[in-house]
Amino acid sequence: MLTGVHNLLSDCAGNQPVDASAIAYLISLHNRCRFCAVLHESSLHSSGHGGAATAIRTRAFDSINPAGLKEAVLWSCTGFGRPKPDWVAAAYTTHFTNRVANAVALPAPPGLAPKPLRRWMAHRTAGASLLRPAANPVLPAGLAAVVAHRVHTHVSAWRGEDPGPNRGWVENYLADLSLPDRAAARLALLTALASHQVDHLVREAFCHAAPDSLDILSVIRWGASLGARRAIDSLQSGVVIAAA
Repeated sequence: MLTGVHNLLSDCAGNQPVDASAIAYLISLHNRCRFCAVLHESSLHSSGHGGAATAIRTRAFDSINPAGLKEAVLWSCTGFGRPKPDWVAAAYTTHFTNRVANAVALPAPPGLAPKPLRRWMAHRTAGASLLRPAANPVLPAGLAAVVAHRVHTHVSAWRGEDPGPNRGWVENYLADLSLPDRAAARLALLTALASHQVDHLVREAFCHAAPDSLDILSVIRWGASLGARRAIDSLQSGVVIAAA
């Protein structure tokens, strides 16, 4: 499964237009997704836009050339401007894949060296569907109604603010739920709004407490879809999105 995920992401990163790669790199850094950030930085360097990658990493946006590339980067950061449909698609896909990659703890791929990256991209296996975002969030089979309602309510009210430096916010919000429901809601909500806070403890708590009928990858995909859609809605309203 994870090998397929690696292959899908590397293939996408290697075939994106430059403006989409730049948007994806900025959002991946913002979401603290090292896995995706390394891929998109590699893509920018391979296409001859290493200077833009450095400017994005250091947030020296005024030095990005050409002007159209700078416009794409600034839109993905602030929401201001007139985005092309491809920019919105790239931003949504990146917000989704960042959340999934963080939640399943994908290790960072090979660095900037073109040959290792190409060799790594050459291997394709099954399992890549994990990182293909659905047109609409698909409610996981077996998810309790109280969990779905609680997660939807909090994600819908999110305005892009940073939830906090630790998981205290989610523990307080879910404290009244049963142990199985709390484990599922915790995983989905963290994936949606703070995927960098998902770790082995969150995944193990889900596996130990959630019912066997509830698939962990389905919950992660659902949470990632909800969070990505909310991030894009907020971005298009001119709200700066906190790290997920």
